[in-house]
Amino acid sequence: MANMKIGFIGVGMMGHGMAKNLVEKGFRPPSSPQEPCAGRRPGKRGAREANDVAGLVAASDIVFICVTGSPQVEDLVYRKGGILESARPGQVVVDTSTSQPVRR
Repeated sequence: MANMKIGFIGVGMMGHGMAKNLVEKGFRPPSSPQEPCAGRRPGKRGAREANDVAGLVAASDIVFICVTGSPQVEDLVYRKGGILESARPGQVVVDTSTSQPVRR
C-alpha cells in the first residue's frame, strides 16, 4: 500500500498537513495542480505539481480532494477533464471536504 502514488487537489492548511504525513509514512510523493511548496520541480519531500486535474488523476492511485465545499468538489468531479472523466477502474477518490453527499 505504501508504494501507491497519491495525489492531492487543494493543498491548503488541511491538505498540506495530510500530504506531508502520508509522505513521511512512506507513501510516494503527492502531486497537486496547486502545490505551493513544490512548483514544477520536486519539493523537499519529492512532491511534484501536476499540470491539471486530468494529469493528477492519471498519475495517482489515490486522489484526495481537499477543497472547501460542494460547488468546488462538483466542479472538480464533473468538469471536462475532471476526476470522473479521467478516473480508471479501481482508483480511489477521497473527499475530505465538507460537501453534501448527494448523488447525481
